[in-house]
Amino acid sequence: MAAPAALRWSAAGVLAAGVGGAIAATLLRARPIGHPRPDSTNIFFHLYALHERPFFILLAAFALLVWAFARPAAGAAAGSPPAASSGTGLPGRVTLTLGALTIGVLSWVGSRIVLHNFPFSMDEFNAVFQAEILASGRVAAPVPAEWQPFAPAMMPVFVSYYPEAQSWRSGYLPGYAAIRALFRLLGGESLTNPVLAASTLLGLAGVQRRLWPERPQPALLAVLFLATSSQFLLTSMSWYSMPAHLFLNLVWLWLYLPRRR
Repeated sequence: MAAPAALRWSAAGVLAAGVGGAIAATLLRARPIGHPRPDSTNIFFHLYALHERPFFILLAAFALLVWAFARPAAGAAAGSPPAASSGTGLPGRVTLTLGALTIGVLSWVGSRIVLHNFPFSMDEFNAVFQAEILASGRVAAPVPAEWQPFAPAMMPVFVSYYPEAQSWRSGYLPGYAAIRALFRLLGGESLTNPVLAASTLLGLAGVQRRLWPERPQPALLAVLFLATSSQFLLTSMSWYSMPAHLFLNLVWLWLYLPRRR
């Protein structure tokens, strides 16, 4: 399939997702599930109905523009593969490294200035709580005797209380918390997600080069798209576990892909 034709099919799929998402957000705004519920801790549907429709419309408009302008270049043979790069790829490596360092620094500065280095959501608090437990050499947080009668009432969301052991444990798996605990022991817990963000950009470039080793340019584009993603930047500034998930998945993919020569 020619590249413009494949791009048009991809744009059509994104267009359908954008239109469908906008319709879903519109329908949710008119139904009780999209309204705030004081008796529930799940605010997802309300936030979806309240905020997502404009972004789905922008996504659909962008996909429509891509579909409209995805035409074969004049004189280009249909289905002809792009010319292989004859460069050494050294400037690409330098650019990728500098870009990764820049995103890491921006994420660290943003976490302190924009988000005030504060675990705002219970998911973030839980990661910090579990990391502090692991950094102390324990897997559970003991409850002092004078507080044990009040432990069930004080129990945070996503934390379980074990009365037989008089301890609290996080309901999350300990992978991300273990990473945070390592940075905590090294004295730089606030660097956890910025370092993971920078490493993710390098990992993405490494995966791309294993897929197309003869074409270094797409690695720059892939890193550029990820580095300018608002979701990626915000979670890299936060204390969420998403940067660790993305980085470790890229590491797994890089190890899985065969090395081409």
